[in-house]
Amino acid sequence: MDQDLLAYLEQRFASLDRRFDEVDRRFDEVDRRFEQVDRRFEQVDKRFEQVDKRFENLETEVRGAWVSIEDLRGQIKLVAEGVANNNEQLDRHREEVSRRFDEVESLIHRSYEDLDDRVGRLEAASG
Repeated sequence: MDQDLLAYLEQRFASLDRRFDEVDRRFDEVDRRFEQVDRRFEQVDKRFEQVDKRFENLETEVRGAWVSIEDLRGQIKLVAEGVANNNEQLDRHREEVSRRFDEVESLIHRSYEDLDDRVGRLEAASG
């Protein structure tokens, strides 16, 4: 083979080797960047998992709160019914006490009328 041809081929192969080395270097850099992206995605995945857990906890707490609210509604309804019954009983008691006071007042009034008559007769008899 001719020396010029060999020199030309060696130069071309050297040039190709340099280009392949450059391509390899670029691929290595792309690989490093993909590794960085992968690490970032792993971090994002971890954060999403944490957010998912927080939402699950929140959903559980909200469900528990609704159960408590429903229970409280039932209890409040019972208390309201009890208050209404107590008000009815108090109204009946007021009416009964008022009626009895009227009876006592009537009896006292009659007693004073009787006493007034008796005192009047005693005064008339002694005077």
